[in-house]
Amino acid sequence: MKNCQQYSLSMDKKDIEMKSSTIEISNDLSNEIDLELSVQLALNETGFGKFNLKVMVLCCLIYLNTALSICSIGFILPSAACDFHMSTIDKGNINIISLIGMAAGCWFWGCYAGIKGRIRTLKMSLFLQGIFEFLSGIIPNYGLFLLFKFLSGFSLSGQSGTLFVYLGECQPTKYKEKLLSWLEMAWTLGLIAAPVIGWLIIPLQFEIDAKPFTFHSWNLFVIICSLPSFTIGFWSLYFNESPKFLAENMQLSELSVVLRKIYTENTGNPIEMYFEILDKNKNPFYDNLKINNNHNNSNDNTKVKSWRTIIYTTYIQTISLFKFPYLFKSLNVFILISCITASYYTLMLWFPELFQRFAKYEQMYPEKSSSVCEISKINLIDNNNTMVVEYDIYDCQNNIHDNVFFHTLLLGLGCLPLSIILPLTVTYTGYKIYIIICTFLSTLVTIGFFFITSSTQNLILSSIFEALTSVCMSITLCIVVDIFPTNLRMMAASLAAFCARVGAFSGNWIFGYLIDNYCLSLIIIVASQLFFCTILSFLTPGRFGMIKPTKII
Repeated sequence: MKNCQQYSLSMDKKDIEMKSSTIEISNDLSNEIDLELSVQLALNETGFGKFNLKVMVLCCLIYLNTALSICSIGFILPSAACDFHMSTIDKGNINIISLIGMAAGCWFWGCYAGIKGRIRTLKMSLFLQGIFEFLSGIIPNYGLFLLFKFLSGFSLSGQSGTLFVYLGECQPTKYKEKLLSWLEMAWTLGLIAAPVIGWLIIPLQFEIDAKPFTFHSWNLFVIICSLPSFTIGFWSLYFNESPKFLAENMQLSELSVVLRKIYTENTGNPIEMYFEILDKNKNPFYDNLKINNNHNNSNDNTKVKSWRTIIYTTYIQTISLFKFPYLFKSLNVFILISCITASYYTLMLWFPELFQRFAKYEQMYPEKSSSVCEISKINLIDNNNTMVVEYDIYDCQNNIHDNVFFHTLLLGLGCLPLSIILPLTVTYTGYKIYIIICTFLSTLVTIGFFFITSSTQNLILSSIFEALTSVCMSITLCIVVDIFPTNLRMMAASLAAFCARVGAFSGNWIFGYLIDNYCLSLIIIVASQLFFCTILSFLTPGRFGMIKPTKII
């Protein structure tokens, strides 16, 4: 009898191992994986068409808005320096406070999206971010400006991680990787939009002075950059929740409505054909979906969760990410994205400031060449090359040079080739090879900043750096969507976003304190972080080469 029991247990173990050939699971999570596989199969049968493209466009616009909001900060720094009497450290505080807000909001929005839904989170965060960004554009006080930038960053964090999860959960398996990769193009377009809008608005010379309120062109720039949040937010009101979230919460009536809508939008065929396909393929959800076929609204008797239940559920999801079998995966991607974003945001948010300093230096000394570390002391150099503080320390008499906008625009355009190549090739190569190559090349480019002697060389290296690190950041979020199941995916994405903001915060804080006097140390720190990312990339879960056909038993 004992031998029979051992044989039975052995056979059960083999069955589970066969079933997890495409998805790595533990025995206690098999029910969740079965649920996800069933929903994914039902979603695959809805085809690919109008619905998928609409979700894709929505998520791309949200990611573009995220990039625009973050990158616009770089143009505010030199523009608002006189109004707020900002030193280099004060400018850094604007970057830092926004990133602190993003980090503070990650866990909150992760809980909210895991309990209330992905699309509901996107809607709320879009409107809140637009409101706080608009208010920051009309505030005349530096302290209040920091407060609204914090709240704007807090709201913005509900978009960046959630949109990857929402897009991934609404797509058939065949197209998921490719569509997630196209989000990098949306980020690139945001990088391009920021300098274009800034170039059109900030050089305008006007002033509205009604004490204590003063309104300049940079205020108008901030307000204009807040408008996409409202526009996208209103459009998002017409979108449904992701099928996987509905299935996980057993909202079967609404799930049936959503799947029917997807199928009819994509194929134009009658609903009966969809249920015939599910019946033919023996989908476990067929009976429940068929029963709810006549329901036009969600009538599920779902109970409103108490705060105690919400907190406990969130706690369980969080600690599950740091237990077997997800411990290694979680630590790997969280540390990886933290180091990547620390390097990316360290330089990306400060590029307009560096371009401004290069423009000023070359205007003052047209016959001389200079490195990044030398021009970083521009506010401390007089005509005799002696180290003294300039009278115009806040740049009140200097407008942003046109080269700043032009060079920043070229940075965004430089990201386009890789943004196009990634989605066209990721099906054949996988994500992993991209992270390995891009992090290693970024290390070499960072070291190269020490050797440049002109603004042109700085522009070339900056464009390459921006393209490489930007792709790495987006790919890491795509990997998070791939390697975690539905019940943990949103929390994993939120924690990844939190680690990213912590890295960005530390990078900006280090930059603000080191750039003027310890430039070489700053370059060494950034290069070391990226080289460490290269090592981690080899350990990152992922595949090399083509997607292999899978059989689900």
